[in-house]
Amino acid sequence: MTLEKKHKVLTDTVAHHFNTVGENDILRFERGKWFAEGRELSEAEIKQFREEAELILKLPLWKLLEREIQYQANQTMFFKSQTETDILAGKLLLYYLDILKTRLHKLSTG
Repeated sequence: MTLEKKHKVLTDTVAHHFNTVGENDILRFERGKWFAEGRELSEAEIKQFREEAELILKLPLWKLLEREIQYQANQTMFFKSQTETDILAGKLLLYYLDILKTRLHKLSTG
């Protein structure tokens, strides 16, 4: 049994015990197509997501929340940190923000 197969078997076995999120649970872009919840999205769904992503990126609330996350990350890393873990926590906030922004931009442009 390959390492990938072992990993899949183990993940599938414990999935119901933990809050596991797999590849089929997320929104992903693969081979030029969008997928969500394990299925390819229709053109209508893609159009709807594109419009929603464009709207979110233009919302004043989104811009404020983006700055809020950046502020909290900076506070955590530069002023409140006492350990390397504290610095890592701030960097993770910025990483998560980048994931959201990247996904929204990718959706909004097709």
